[in-house]
Amino acid sequence: MTEDISERTEAADDCSVADPTAYAARHSIEVGAATLDHESADYCERDAAGLAVVGVTDADGRALAAIEPDEGHAMPLNGPVADDEDWTTVARQQVRGVTGAEPSLIGVERVREVTHRVDGEPVGTTHHVVFGARLVADAVPDGFCDTNPWELRWLDSVPAWQDAGTAADDIALFIEGTPEP
Repeated sequence: MTEDISERTEAADDCSVADPTAYAARHSIEVGAATLDHESADYCERDAAGLAVVGVTDADGRALAAIEPDEGHAMPLNGPVADDEDWTTVARQQVRGVTGAEPSLIGVERVREVTHRVDGEPVGTTHHVVFGARLVADAVPDGFCDTNPWELRWLDSVPAWQDAGTAADDIALFIEGTPEP
């Protein structure tokens, strides 16, 4: 991850993100767009304002990913944000809850408006706020999470088996500094 990103926004440890689009406008962050197709109306963000996505990197430039071993899907750590929650607080809680380590949030890397579709029809809109972070101690081992079936793994590249999409884009951002398409 490039250091100039943290210069663009205030240190995330000291900020609050209550409204992603207002935060993006205030900090000159372009709001990207994505469309996610779901098999049913019971998708993970259905009752949420969106996701706090956290790209945790280590001193070697690797990114921490949660990997669903049975489906071969990798994604940065993330968690749903309710309408009345602060995105920064949720980001910090998600990292702490999954890794057991205290995160130091670096800044907001991107904001994305997501249109959700079922059978090709729009059914909702949420936001993804993508934070950069470091762990106070780079002490998260590879292995399975205590709280869910996902495996934690440090990645130095986007896995070849990873489907294209927002998760792959976010992993690439933290490993390669690749902007969103």
